[in-house]
Amino acid sequence: MNNFISDLRTKAWRTAGARYNASRRLRMKEVFSNFSLAMLSVLSIAVSVFQNSPSYQSCFSKAQNVSEFSIILSIFLLVTSLIVWGASYSEKAGALYRNAEELTAYRIKLDAEAARMESGIDKGIVDFDSLANRYDAIKRSCSYNHEPCDDRFFLRSHRFSQEFCKGSCRPEIGFWRAGWFLFCWYWSAVWFFLLIWSVVALALYFVLQPVW
Repeated sequence: MNNFISDLRTKAWRTAGARYNASRRLRMKEVFSNFSLAMLSVLSIAVSVFQNSPSYQSCFSKAQNVSEFSIILSIFLLVTSLIVWGASYSEKAGALYRNAEELTAYRIKLDAEAARMESGIDKGIVDFDSLANRYDAIKRSCSYNHEPCDDRFFLRSHRFSQEFCKGSCRPEIGFWRAGWFLFCWYWSAVWFFLLIWSVVALALYFVLQPVW
């Protein structure tokens, strides 16, 4: 009986941890998206203003396709705004965080149930189906799910915990795999915005290349 509650507790802990990580990752995406949109807006306005300034003719008269770059930048800004708006990072992060809190509270109840069983205070029959169904109900109550990288990041963070170790307290996840999980988690939060700025930087390079 204790093994059942212990396994269920580990599942609840792991799912809650993965969803905490998912919430953190989405909050990070939200910060990067807001920063990127703000900087793209500033760059778009700066290019438009600069084209009408006297210094443009005197210093950058050799620059090519500045007007086209300004139009492309505006379109890029609009498309990025729509993508970020549709992603609903803040809404998803909040829902996953609340669900993780519910799972954490449920895990604490399982700890209390296991303590009562071990102490012999509660001699009643434990409804294991009800406990398992409650876990499934809490997990399904969130319309969003975490990504595999969030679960792997949790396992990496707790690889020395007894629940995830092999014999002799040896972690199942080695040093290099732990580093790879860390990289993948951060990369999943920033790759889209790095791609955006890489394209913008490349376009700006071709525009200003004749000046150099």
